Amino acid sequence: MRERGTQEAVPQMSAEEKKEALEVLRSKNLLKRIVNDFEVIGFIGEKINKVLGYIAGVSRLLCDPLAIFILSRSGAGKTRLQDAVCRFIPPESVIQYTRLTGKSLFYK
Repeated sequence: MRERGTQEAVPQMSAEEKKEALEVLRSKNLLKRIVNDFEVIGFIGEKINKVLGYIAGVSRLLCDPLAIFILSRSGAGKTRLQDAVCRFIPPESVIQYTRLTGKSLFYK
């Protein structure tokens, strides 16, 4: 997680990495691959939440990105889901918050 106000250099993809990424994107079972990748890093269950979190993370590159708000009882795994989703997003694009107040949103 980077500190607020700092900039990190964005790494460039090699031609081989681009080719491999496009093959994955064109895969007919892309959503199954995404769910499986979460299981590989140890996050089991919550299939829909994993896919929604991943799609919201990827949408950061759109003009009007999606946002998600994870709401559940204490100890239900909200932070664990957030941490898992953030592992699939480049570090230079991640700022994690686990608590917000109305004022903090206003000043952001």
